[in-house]
Amino acid sequence: MLQNFLPRKLASQLLVLLVLALLVAFAISTAITINAQTLNDRTVRDRFAAERVYELTKTVEALARDSRQQFTQSARTKTTYVKVETTPAVLFTADNERSRNLATEIMAAINRENVRASVLSRNNFSVVGDPRESGRNREVIAVSVPLEENEWLNFNSREPLSWYTNEEEQFRLFLFGISMICVTGVAWFFVRKLTQPVEAIAAAAHKAANGDRSARIPEEGPAEFREAAKAFNSMQTQIELFETERNRTIAAVGHDLRTPITSLRVRAEMIKQQDLREPMINTLEQVSVMADGLISYARHRKEEEYVEQLDLHALVRNFANENNIPFHSQVYPKVTAGPVSLTRAIRNLTDNANRYAKLVSITLDSIDGNAIICICDEGPGISQELLDTIRAPFVRGENSRNIDTGGYGLGLTISHEIIRSHGGELILENHDNTGLCAKLVLPLSQ
Repeated sequence: MLQNFLPRKLASQLLVLLVLALLVAFAISTAITINAQTLNDRTVRDRFAAERVYELTKTVEALARDSRQQFTQSARTKTTYVKVETTPAVLFTADNERSRNLATEIMAAINRENVRASVLSRNNFSVVGDPRESGRNREVIAVSVPLEENEWLNFNSREPLSWYTNEEEQFRLFLFGISMICVTGVAWFFVRKLTQPVEAIAAAAHKAANGDRSARIPEEGPAEFREAAKAFNSMQTQIELFETERNRTIAAVGHDLRTPITSLRVRAEMIKQQDLREPMINTLEQVSVMADGLISYARHRKEEEYVEQLDLHALVRNFANENNIPFHSQVYPKVTAGPVSLTRAIRNLTDNANRYAKLVSITLDSIDGNAIICICDEGPGISQELLDTIRAPFVRGENSRNIDTGGYGLGLTISHEIIRSHGGELILENHDNTGLCAKLVLPLSQ
């Protein structure tokens, strides 16, 4: 489920995870800081209240009774209320550790029993125009100390408004935002440097899958990537050597078959009985075509190693005009390809269409970053069972062995490998009504 919300690129995923980690770290550090500050504030407030009650008690007891009310009134502040009364404001010490500790501390300071303390919370309604954290629950410390002649010193102290203001909180968020931007920028730079070798490996692997044996990966970056690049390059070299040797062997077999075929052809021509001579000559012609096909298949990769940026519209239009094939296109795409090999791929497909069908036509279009050459005919098409295997070597769309109705199943194979070597794909589709359409999909030049 989480993968549905993460970006597809590795660099973006790492960056998102880093930002989430920073946000979690900021939230945890903020919570710890606020909690520590709150505990420290409580300790300071309790100590201040105990000291204040001690001072007030000693001062009040030293004054005459008629002067005490005037003194307590002058001792009041915005957060502190002091008054001498005949009844205690706190009836009993609250049942919590802070209240008990506060009462114990005051009793030890003034050396008197029956001191009552209570730490409680109450709502403080927002003050208009106050930028601080008003409107939250604020603690109140209430203490009642017994005096002489049945009097009580009632002390009431409200918690100050929050130790930080909204402006300070906004400033902290601003600093976090700046830090996040700086860290994200630096992290993005290093993450991109880290993931670039992965992208290079992926690009080279795609090229290799399309038959490009020259694709190599720069052996640079971290040690793990250098080892992967070295292994990939070695694999490409070994595959290239294997394919070269395979093609050389196939070409040698096809070439070596020509001499005995020619010798047998000469001997067959010397047979006087026509009913024996003609079948033998036809068989030798078929074997000769097969040998030529082997040589052609083995050598098609070596026809052209040079590629250039091509005006595909001009190339296909000229080919169609030379072969009297209708051509339709309103686009002028550019592709990077070898003109000779690409022309051969198109020729193989048009030759197949002319051999098996009629009314061949070519169209050129550009869709989603690809140039698409469509070679369509109005022939019998290909059975659905053969569509997936027809591009393999020596697979024919026509099952007979008659060379007049078909070759030996190498034309589509060669065209397919040429297109793959250019990073494209050959797609075969039957028309909705009748006939076959061969689509040559080539990536546009960047």
